[in-house]
Amino acid sequence: MKVHEETYRGHRIEVYNDENAESPQEWQDDELFLVHYHRYLWVENDRVITEDDCARLYCGNEGIDQQEEYHIFWVTAHIHGGVWLYLGNIAEALCDAAGWDTSRCGAVLVSKKEWPGEEEAEKAAWSLVTEWNDYLSGNVYGFVVDGELCDDSYWGFYGDWQKWCLPEAKIAVDNAIRYAQEKHCKALKKWIGAKLPLQYRKAMPV
Repeated sequence: MKVHEETYRGHRIEVYNDENAESPQEWQDDELFLVHYHRYLWVENDRVITEDDCARLYCGNEGIDQQEEYHIFWVTAHIHGGVWLYLGNIAEALCDAAGWDTSRCGAVLVSKKEWPGEEEAEKAAWSLVTEWNDYLSGNVYGFVVDGELCDDSYWGFYGDWQKWCLPEAKIAVDNAIRYAQEKHCKALKKWIGAKLPLQYRKAMPV
């Protein structure tokens, strides 16, 4: 679905919802990742932690080996016509004291080697949760540029399209124009050196 269009430096920019966006699971690694065990959102990383590991830790009966290498932040899901993730107690955030639409069945693991401090680790965890929420809510975009000097498209911008997607589209146009101008200047030097008549010299791109 198209969400925006405008003309920029003689090029038409169109912004669309990315209907084929990749799940964050496709690029998350063992340094920072989500695991979640609900039928509406099932994400595993058994290389590092299993559902049973999470269950043991959640029940509080014992610690798990992964705590030595990872900060582990519990994730709560609000499931009501969709899935929305929250780091911590989502019931309090949504005033859902009874927790009818909430479920704690996931966690974000953050490597202590890459993020030693708990505060910076929590920021990294929130960043990942935000990406997941953008994906789950369809808040992912792409752009198409159509013009004489730039014919390009790019997809997979998570979050506010005005902040991320549209500026990148304009950068693509700027770079194409700059490249064309640099190419023209090199050609112009050759034309001057060859004393090519003015009527045969092409105009510089705007």
